[in-house]
Amino acid sequence: QMDGGDFLLSMAQIGLAFAGFTGLITTFRQQPGHTLSMRELNGVKFILQHCLGLTFLSLLPFPLFYWLGRDLFWQISHLLLAGVLGIAIIDLIYKFYKIKRSKPEEFKKIYFKAAICFYCVPSAAFLILGLIYSSIGTLVSYSFGLIYLLFQVAVQFWLFLKENRIIDLLNSNLLKSTDE
Repeated sequence: QMDGGDFLLSMAQIGLAFAGFTGLITTFRQQPGHTLSMRELNGVKFILQHCLGLTFLSLLPFPLFYWLGRDLFWQISHLLLAGVLGIAIIDLIYKFYKIKRSKPEEFKKIYFKAAICFYCVPSAAFLILGLIYSSIGTLVSYSFGLIYLLFQVAVQFWLFLKENRIIDLLNSNLLKSTDE
């Protein structure tokens, strides 16, 4: 029997639950004559991509355990987790580059700097840890990577729910700081 199977199944269920609730909220927000903003659409894409990634990475160790045995499955799981985080970082940097070229005034706003600090830097740290732990891979180190993905989803979900209030607050604080 594989250690941590219950934890991994719980993480997969949580990932699917966030994806489902995001779909429901998106459906309820689409009123006649109202379309979702680009920021809302990007938030939904972020949540769904990370939820499906979390679910995939949570279920991945099960077949690897039965195919590769007890010795290799955590190492391979860590390498795949590091690969997913690496792809996510490259994807985010590419999106920032596109926004910087098409809308330079949007790129200067504070939430882009916050996204780099709160997303890229920790993702890079977990990417490096994933590569380091791929040689000794354990459930504990793998679970930290999954919890980090869940944390990103939870933060983005909260931002999605509070979208308009937070943007107004950030923009008003940004305007105050530029007026002074």
